[in-house]
Amino acid sequence: MKIAAVSEDLRTIAQHFGRAPYFVVITVEEGKVVGRDTRSKPGHRDFVGADPGPAAKHGAMAGPIGDCSALLAGGMGSGDLAAMEAAGITPVLTDEGDIETAG
Repeated sequence: MKIAAVSEDLRTIAQHFGRAPYFVVITVEEGKVVGRDTRSKPGHRDFVGADPGPAAKHGAMAGPIGDCSALLAGGMGSGDLAAMEAAGITPVLTDEGDIETAG
């Protein structure tokens, strides 16, 4: 199973989903972390000057983690929540800061 966490520093779970530039993807098998990779996350900065609309923006943010079953974030708006659910990704809002502990 793959679990994504939104991050600004590649170590902690970001509190603001839209502003964070990275996804940290943890692969878990039989309860153990067996892999970890970093993926760029589209964010507000990527849509300056070209506004495709909220639904397209939210969908673009889900694209890089389409192979993940869950997403960890400190907080996110309703549009982002809906886009993740539509992509088959379960959003999990958490106060846990450490990606390894939360994953």
